[in-house]
Amino acid sequence: MSFHIGEIVTSLQKVRMSPTSRECIIYSTIMGTIGAFIPYDNKEELELTQHLEIILRTEMPPLCGREHIFFRSYYHPVQLNKLVCVYYVKLSQHVVDGDLCEQFSSLSYDVQKKVAADLERTPDDILRKLEDIRNKIL
Repeated sequence: MSFHIGEIVTSLQKVRMSPTSRECIIYSTIMGTIGAFIPYDNKEELELTQHLEIILRTEMPPLCGREHIFFRSYYHPVQLNKLVCVYYVKLSQHVVDGDLCEQFSSLSYDVQKKVAADLERTPDDILRKLEDIRNKIL
């Protein structure tokens, strides 16, 4: 399995941050980024975050003009299916860009409601789920 992080990884450790937290893989990069690969507890959690990522790709235009999916496919192509002008990453990938999903909280409340409606949730449900995922490793 390969991941394009965008920087050179200098450290990769399988850790448990506290006795009650889940095991995860923490990495650091040459530019000082610290990131984590967090396993999902269930399929519902995975599907929610995958669909959130898909919707956020259209709601949050890239700052530098480079499409999110092309960054993710820099070395290894992400397989795409085109449905109603939205690109869907094949769900078999089982990898979600947590940084992109975390941007949900920075959207205006009106946009959060629109995205949440597409997911048949409330904005609070989505924010709570993202917080739960984040807190798994703390």
